[in-house]
Amino acid sequence: MRDLYKLANTIKVSYPGIFMTDDCTGNILVQIPDLGCMAEGDTIEEAFADAKAAIEEYMRHGVLPYASTLAEIDDMVKEGDLVMYIDAIA
Repeated sequence: MRDLYKLANTIKVSYPGIFMTDDCTGNILVQIPDLGCMAEGDTIEEAFADAKAAIEEYMRHGVLPYASTLAEIDDMVKEGDLVMYIDAIA
């Protein structure tokens, strides 16, 4: 019964993240526009994991805004950036 309660209270969200390379450090930065936060990693995998952790932390402490569509964040994306949806569960 406890597992069923936990499953019923699980929330999955997907937010777009804009992945870019930091010119100074070479690290991968991830901007999550809907939450107003950034994540970082030495590799794209580390940056993705850090972005997911940032979203999950936000979920524990705040009201979640609606996720933007790719068209809504298009003006924030620069040449060479990569946009991916980041799934998180809380």
